[in-house]
Amino acid sequence: MKESDRFKIIGLDNFNKYKFIENLKKGESNFKGWLLNYKPNDNYTFPDRKKPKSNYFLSTDYFEDNLIKHDSLTFSLKNRFSERLNKLTTRWTERELFTFLEGSFGIRGTVRRLDKNPSIKINFRKYPSGGSMYPVEIFLYINKIGDLKTGFYKYHPDFHLLTYELETSPETYSKLFPMSEFNLASDNCEVENNPFTVFLLLIINILLLSMVLLHIN
Repeated sequence: MKESDRFKIIGLDNFNKYKFIENLKKGESNFKGWLLNYKPNDNYTFPDRKKPKSNYFLSTDYFEDNLIKHDSLTFSLKNRFSERLNKLTTRWTERELFTFLEGSFGIRGTVRRLDKNPSIKINFRKYPSGGSMYPVEIFLYINKIGDLKTGFYKYHPDFHLLTYELETSPETYSKLFPMSEFNLASDNCEVENNPFTVFLLLIINILLLSMVLLHIN
């Protein structure tokens, strides 16, 4: 019996086996399947890295000496520990904040160039961004750090610049953390006294394509 006859018997006479297999490959979660269909390529349009314009900002130019110092890695590893949110009450200065930002999210000092357009230079960064392929943006909520206004900021690694984006009170900000609404967890979820919080946001346009398993000709 022919394959087409078998499909006809079970009511799938319009079933397209090759289209079915093609769509299954697109849904593969293994590494080869992902590389075949979804890997970044040199046709990617990189975000425009123009220096942002803002009436209120702070940059590393504000500080006279170099922020990053080579402290002992062993000391850092031995002394690091986690703490409950309501215990994070240490006061930070603007200098300490920028030292943290530049050390954790700044540019690495190395670059990559596109094979198809070598004139385009892309700065590698100190946080996961797929080799600067993905538009991962760094936002912070800052509260009680020096003379900085309370609210949301955006960090621009290429320019070591922090721009003020949105005024937000600690009360409004705390609503981002649902557990803070429950008294049972109040000893772990008070956020009003936190000096700052970092958010890594992936800003990408996603085109949702429905995978048609049964393709009707």
